[in-house]
Amino acid sequence: MYYLVQNDSLIDQSENKLDLELVIESGMMIFDSWPPAGKKFANGEWIEKSISEKTEDGEISLEDRRNILKSEILSFCYNKLEQGVQFQSFNFQAREEDLIRMSLALKKIELGGTWSGYWRDNVNQWRAVTVEQLGELALTAGNFWETCFRKSRTLIDELPSKSKSQLSSYNINQEWNQIA
Repeated sequence: MYYLVQNDSLIDQSENKLDLELVIESGMMIFDSWPPAGKKFANGEWIEKSISEKTEDGEISLEDRRNILKSEILSFCYNKLEQGVQFQSFNFQAREEDLIRMSLALKKIELGGTWSGYWRDNVNQWRAVTVEQLGELALTAGNFWETCFRKSRTLIDELPSKSKSQLSSYNINQEWNQIA
């Protein structure tokens, strides 16, 4: 079914879109649902609903909302790890691949290899770092990674217990900061 709409009023409807295209006038729109799915009328025009509004109105299932939030939480966590940790007045990334590289560098040193004396910060500038500092950086970054992993896992694990209202108004940053 197709619906001919002017502002927020239904003017006509038809199973054939061409019928409505014959009578459409300036300021009218044709939608394939009424009210139009995913849209709301505000300030004289039809605009997209927010994901929160779509969830609240049942246009997005709770399972889909949970999956969207899970992806957003993982992305939020990854961004935190990319921003990294402050060490020796610089920020160093703490992603899993950075921790692996630090571990490999420390193992190489342990096996008698030589250390270059530099590590890249989160803006890709090489910074002088002693072997001892590299060990401290690895511990600091590792602790930060563990904290981020624990927080993201906690938020994801709590999603099934959230109500429709809580899921629709979910604020990742606020939820993240509430976890010690």
